[in-house]
Amino acid sequence: MKGYSPNISNLIQAFAKFPGIGPRSAERMVFYLLKCPTPEARRMAELIMRVKEQTFFCEQCFNLSEGRTCHVCQDDARNRNKFWWSKIRKM
Repeated sequence: MKGYSPNISNLIQAFAKFPGIGPRSAERMVFYLLKCPTPEARRMAELIMRVKEQTFFCEQCFNLSEGRTCHVCQDDARNRNKFWWSKIRKM
């Protein structure tokens, strides 16, 4: 982007890759980060990395989870006939 340093331009372009985020919204996000306190920006960066490294798809239902199975599938009271694939088998 013209008028910005390479780091700012690169970050705007990176944010603009998010679905539904265009260049102007990405620019606003970058300016928010520049204005917010450093600990808040660092916390956001750490949360992004934590979610990226520690979030998986449940092996049973493909819901998002921080383990092999999600909290719903781990629940012993869960009705196993309500899984999406049980409906496919009946077709």
